[in-house]
Amino acid sequence: MEELTTNVSWTAVIVGFVAAYAVGFLWYGVIFQKAWALGNGLPEKPEKFPVMAMVLQLAGTFLYSWVFGITAAREMLATVILIVLTITCLIAAGALYRLRPPGVAMIDAGYILAMGIVLFICQAIF
Repeated sequence: MEELTTNVSWTAVIVGFVAAYAVGFLWYGVIFQKAWALGNGLPEKPEKFPVMAMVLQLAGTFLYSWVFGITAAREMLATVILIVLTITCLIAAGALYRLRPPGVAMIDAGYILAMGIVLFICQAIF
């Protein structure tokens, strides 16, 4: 367990977590909301707030930020870039396997990539 916490910049992890979560709000709530909802056959504004999805998004975003913190503490830049590209590809593939339009797959995958960029920047600054 020590390797998961030693020399991790918790300031960078927390700031990155908040910033990456904010990117998601902008990404899905402002920038691509209409295109993403239409591409998934969903209403632009859901009738019921997706509480469980938001809880899982919070947890996943924190864990993603923590992974950046761990790799930064060990100076493993290439590893974190590989992780970001891997998750991006898998998210896009999952959307395409579910027969979502390519634009929806790119919105979802692009979000993972955008989060990775934000998290990388936070680790560089803090």
